[in-house]
Amino acid sequence: MKKTCILMALAAASLLIFTGCDDSSGKKSSEPAAPAASSSAEKKPAGVPTATYNKVKAVEAQHNDQLEKALEN
Repeated sequence: MKKTCILMALAAASLLIFTGCDDSSGKKSSEPAAPAASSSAEKKPAGVPTATYNKVKAVEAQHNDQLEKALEN
């Protein structure tokens, strides 16, 4: 159980690190700054195992539900 919790925390942290990286070198990219509305569905980042991604999303959804319940009170 303890090992699973540590691995989940590390998976979430690595997911945040890799998805939060930006190119701050000052180069202009040809890509639009914001994604199109039609691509609002989240996609799994490259290199992240599907099982890990699904676990992180499940933990995130559970946490969001807990926050909503806490804010209602």
